[in-house]
Amino acid sequence: MIKIVLVEDDVLLSNLLIERLSKEGFHVTSVTDGRFAIDTIKKVKPDLLLQDLILPTVDGYEILDIKRKDNSIKNIPVIVISNSGQPVEIKHLVERGVNDYFIKAELDLNEIVERIRAVLDLKYKDKGNISRWQDLTGKTLLWIEDDPLVDDVLRQKLCDIKVEIVQVPDGKSAFKFLKDKKPSIIILDIVLPDMSGLDFLERVKIASDTKDIPVLILSNMNSENEYENSIKLGASDYLVKSTHSIDQVITKINDIIRISELR
Repeated sequence: MIKIVLVEDDVLLSNLLIERLSKEGFHVTSVTDGRFAIDTIKKVKPDLLLQDLILPTVDGYEILDIKRKDNSIKNIPVIVISNSGQPVEIKHLVERGVNDYFIKAELDLNEIVERIRAVLDLKYKDKGNISRWQDLTGKTLLWIEDDPLVDDVLRQKLCDIKVEIVQVPDGKSAFKFLKDKKPSIIILDIVLPDMSGLDFLERVKIASDTKDIPVLILSNMNSENEYENSIKLGASDYLVKSTHSIDQVITKINDIIRISELR
């Protein structure tokens, strides 16, 4: 039976997770105080650690730091429960070797089970994200984003893949790049400092030399109207930053590139 250590001080959430994960066939050992987490992890030797960041006595970041320095438990995969999906927090988690995270406010038990199975599948099949994202090898990604932290997180995730990541802060810089080089994909924010992301998308899809470049919208705006307009203008897909992990975003990029090359 697959063992999971759950470190969560919210009793209601902890009970919900234990009940659902137990039904899925996982054996869950629950800890509510951060100070007992490391000893429990060492004793149970779980297949996965599912933990909160804000905990009594010892917080989640300290647990991750201690775990990373202990050879007996450092390779146990981790999924973090978080109240925030801000890039700065994600960056800190990636640096500590976290495999995935989800946001409490958007709790979906089905999604949690899916992510746990995805992480465990990688572990037991001895596959890393490198093999999952092999279609990115040798590709150029044009990332139009004015938040450098998002770029930092992406680069850390893809550091072992031979992929060129070009990050520009605005539409003007992106069009300047497109004059000299054709990327494999454009990842575009809706809100840009100098123009609307939708205006940029429309111009890209009208121009004969760029219309075939796939475009993925990655935005903070969770708007049905923005989604529909983006798809109508030719975007391959529209993802909301706060509801997708960086792994999910990269997987989507990989899939879009693979599909575009089959056409």
